[in-house]
Amino acid sequence: MKKLASAIAILSMIVSGLLANVGMASAHADLVGGIDNSPKSLCQAGWTYRTTGRGADVIVNIGPQLFSENKTGSPSTATFINNFSGTATATFTGGVNVSVSIKLAAIQASYSIAASLSMSASIGMQTTISIPNGMTGYGQYGISQAYTTGVEEYTTNACVVTQSSNVTSYAPYRAGWSTWTS
Repeated sequence: MKKLASAIAILSMIVSGLLANVGMASAHADLVGGIDNSPKSLCQAGWTYRTTGRGADVIVNIGPQLFSENKTGSPSTATFINNFSGTATATFTGGVNVSVSIKLAAIQASYSIAASLSMSASIGMQTTISIPNGMTGYGQYGISQAYTTGVEEYTTNACVVTQSSNVTSYAPYRAGWSTWTS
């Protein structure tokens, strides 16, 4: 019985020593590279971007506004063809700490649009509209830009926001015709 008690005591010391060494290795790994990765570090420090709102789209006109008057006495149609090319480019004002690609990805995810850094409009795009008798049909080809607002924030490992900057943006996402009658 004495041998069993001695063996248990020795085994207990060995296990305690192993656990202590694991704890030391774990504590060392938590500070590798000067980054606190311990469980008390709840956030990854760094800059983030989030959208906060979307306003009315802005249209970048490509070419002149076209029109067709209907004086036929019955409904008619008109076909408009774009004969101009052009490009719209995204603009961001405000924060400069988060990349444009991250901001565009946030806009795409938040509003389910294909926002891009730059978009070109092609020559030859056409549309046909119905024009009631006595009215005029109008068409304007252009690129829609989403007007959005957002905020860049720097968050510490302790999940505290220490810096922030408001951002406004115009990001192109669709080329096409806008038509109406009056």
